[in-house]
Amino acid sequence: MTPLLTALVVYSAVLVGLGAWIGRRVSNTQGFFVSDRNLGPGMLAATLLAANIGASATVGATGLAYDFGAAAWW
Repeated sequence: MTPLLTALVVYSAVLVGLGAWIGRRVSNTQGFFVSDRNLGPGMLAATLLAANIGASATVGATGLAYDFGAAAWW
């Protein structure tokens, strides 16, 4: 296995492990989806912004890169 592939496998395993460890603290679906309604306005805005940026990067930018090539980076 190449060092890059090894690093990706280890990184993926760490993320899965971290998600499983943190997931044990969630007791019900309300706690998962709305954080037991304990988020302040700043953290809520940051969460919504992060979700929007994540979706844009994975869906929108990929389509632009397909259509326009490297120029889509800008």
